[in-house]
Amino acid sequence: MKNKLESNSVNSGITTYVFTAKTYKREPNRNKNVLKRYANILLTNKFKSDTHDNNVKRIASRATQNKSELNRNSKDITGD
Repeated sequence: MKNKLESNSVNSGITTYVFTAKTYKREPNRNKNVLKRYANILLTNKFKSDTHDNNVKRIASRATQNKSELNRNSKDITGD
């Protein structure tokens, strides 16, 4: 049988936060902070993945530019 707490949990991929009616009534501010932190984790992970993709693209384009420059320079040197 599935635990009641599991159905109320939010999984951020790093930590699982469990919300129940009792804890929310007892500590509403703490739970708001947890939700804010969860949203920040999601945004940060999205931002990191976007910047990582952009860095990979930039490095790949730079590598192809360098390769074409090397080919151009070697032709100049050898006179081919």
